[in-house]
Amino acid sequence: MFADARRTCHDVLELVEVCLDFDLQGNQLRVRFNGSPIVNVSVQETCRDVVFLVTTSNSVHLLVFTHPTFLHARVRLFVVMLSSTLSS
Repeated sequence: MFADARRTCHDVLELVEVCLDFDLQGNQLRVRFNGSPIVNVSVQETCRDVVFLVTTSNSVHLLVFTHPTFLHARVRLFVVMLSSTLSS
């Protein structure tokens, strides 16, 4: 199970991924929009991506990340393929 947490403070967006099934490392990201206060953050999820649309006082930014479940599905597939290759 995955959950995403986000927090804003003036011109800083902080993203944290939380997982109850795994110990995550490198699960925090802090993005600073120098001198442009954040006005709004919208999040949209697809089966492959998590998309953040960040509106600041001066501009709009699109941040696209691979969805965590898609990443873990690819890792599981690789492990299965690797173990079947090694056992052959």
